[in-house]
Amino acid sequence: MKMTKISTLAVYPNNLIHLLQSNLASTRKSTSSLLAIRSKLFYLTNRDQSKNLDVIDLLNYINDVQNLLYSFKKDGFISSENMELNPIFKIFRDLYPSHSAIFNYKTKVTLTSIFELEHFHNLIVLLLLLEVYLYLPELKELKKTVQLDESQEEDIVLLDLKRIELIKTLSGGIRISISRKRLKITERLYTGFDTEYIADTSTENKLLCYTHASLSEVLLTIKSSSVDFSTKEGDVYHPVTVNLINDCIGYIRFLRGEPDFELDYIKQGLLESKTKTKYDFLHQNNGDLTIRFKDKLSLETVRKVYNDQEKDLLNLTLEKVLIDIEKLHKESLNQQRADLLKLFDNWNLKYSLKKEFFLISHYTPADISFLKDFNVFKDRLNILGKTFISLDKPLRVFKWKVFLRDTSLLSPGGQSLQSIGSLYGDNLEKISLTKDDLNRMDLFKMNSPDLFKSYAIQDALIVL
Repeated sequence: MKMTKISTLAVYPNNLIHLLQSNLASTRKSTSSLLAIRSKLFYLTNRDQSKNLDVIDLLNYINDVQNLLYSFKKDGFISSENMELNPIFKIFRDLYPSHSAIFNYKTKVTLTSIFELEHFHNLIVLLLLLEVYLYLPELKELKKTVQLDESQEEDIVLLDLKRIELIKTLSGGIRISISRKRLKITERLYTGFDTEYIADTSTENKLLCYTHASLSEVLLTIKSSSVDFSTKEGDVYHPVTVNLINDCIGYIRFLRGEPDFELDYIKQGLLESKTKTKYDFLHQNNGDLTIRFKDKLSLETVRKVYNDQEKDLLNLTLEKVLIDIEKLHKESLNQQRADLLKLFDNWNLKYSLKKEFFLISHYTPADISFLKDFNVFKDRLNILGKTFISLDKPLRVFKWKVFLRDTSLLSPGGQSLQSIGSLYGDNLEKISLTKDDLNRMDLFKMNSPDLFKSYAIQDALIVL
């Protein structure tokens, strides 16, 4: 079954050698190493690398490499001796002489050797996957413009199945790096939430009002193009093949049509002009860059709400609080997102959208227990210092991730709300009340409704 020669990519012919020798690879130091590895793989499988393979030849070549790659498992377990005899792992020893003892059967198998074994395996799979991607996009693009014959349709199916099979054998972080969107927009709502209540004659307290003070911001993140090799503990160990792996992923993403070059160009431009712009720059150790507008988190932009309507108090839920606050900030969120995306006006770039809602109280058991759906989600919360917070996983409400925070845990020594307010100056001083007013908030509300309202709103503002 011979594949019709096509060139719908219009940039590189259907051959990995041409790709690795192209301008795309001219700035990559790994080109010679990748070509050397490919040459040895063709030699081990008795093929001439200077010739283009048709689809069936390519699939047979990949199968032959896989058989050699996994031959060390022939005894049913990982044998150091078999690993040393494996012709593909011999490529690793030839390429990195200083690490030649890693797969020596006389040397004890260590975590380091297992780590390097895993990532050299990833590198070989990525090279095979790169061969597939040199064919597959062209065939799929051709399908959009002309009627393919039966053999070409079969080529697409076979290549796609092999692509899926190869991707499944990659480590999780590398698998994610191939297809992830590097451009991310995160919409955030920060809300200080407070309730005022009085002990009723029944077993439940009586809710007098709830207040919230909220801010919104939009973050734009350009993720690093490199693979994240960090562990769950936060440690980072780079395999000796790290540059080859990153470059292979870069080539594959290019063939997938991912806009890495455009994003890196924009990222560099932002970094070079950051002192002159209106953005805050938030760098991360993994190479990600996040920007946000400087003026969005200020007292001037806080939205404050006071509600003592009985019908709303009786039907107060987490969903209602989130919906009300989202409505308050919808226009601002949309405008911030649009303004940030103007950075990419010249490119039609896709991005992922995340929504995060931070609900903050001072001593959460007193405030969130008034939510009518509290019993629905309380089992998904963590208990820390006799408070409810979302420590392990956020709650999910519609498209929002909801994070519950308690300022009594964040303040030094679990200070009172009055002490926290005093740290931020006169604007955030807690309003002082008499002991009688505090003991009978219902009477205080009845006799001094304006002061009661100011008191309640100020508490929410201090928490925020």
